[in-house]
Amino acid sequence: RCRYRYNWGGPKIHDHAQTIEVRDFARKAMLIVIRRSPTYYSQFLIGVDGNAPYAVSVNRRLSTVKEALDWLMPNLVRKAIEQGLGVKRQGDWYFIPTDKIPRRHKFGAHVPGSAPALKTNLLYRGVPLVFNDTQTRHRGGLLVYETIAGVNGPAPLVRENVTAPDHPKLHLEAWHIGVRNRSTPWRNERLRERRYDD
Repeated sequence: RCRYRYNWGGPKIHDHAQTIEVRDFARKAMLIVIRRSPTYYSQFLIGVDGNAPYAVSVNRRLSTVKEALDWLMPNLVRKAIEQGLGVKRQGDWYFIPTDKIPRRHKFGAHVPGSAPALKTNLLYRGVPLVFNDTQTRHRGGLLVYETIAGVNGPAPLVRENVTAPDHPKLHLEAWHIGVRNRSTPWRNERLRERRYDD
């Protein structure tokens, strides 16, 4: 317990206790709870993907690593897997094969979260992948941002090599829709200032 005085009043007592609890673990991942008070806590999935360590905030109702990994997979990706499409993954990005040929024209809209500013419906080479207003360190060989049903905001259509500092190069022979996993920090309005991930 901590005793301190407010500027405007008498002594107050509060707790500073913080605890870390391992809720579940698997071969390369662990589900942990960080409790800041009896009622305020956060839950994270931490682990190693290939050689790259990761820590991602997940829903507090989950109780196993498997549930957390399933929760991170967007519904669009889950449906594509159920349909037998050859979904590929690199880190927190999923790539769904598509027959869609990108529509290209010079009157594209701004892609929110991109720096330098990218536009939809233009062909780019080697630019960062952006999803839900967040630019990542993953880069697409050939890339066109387009509005796609079932995806919030402009989604990247990617082809050729996808590179990232912590992951092996991924080659996509045909066009694929890039979809990022659904971790909570990027959907939290209080953290919208943190647009660029590491």
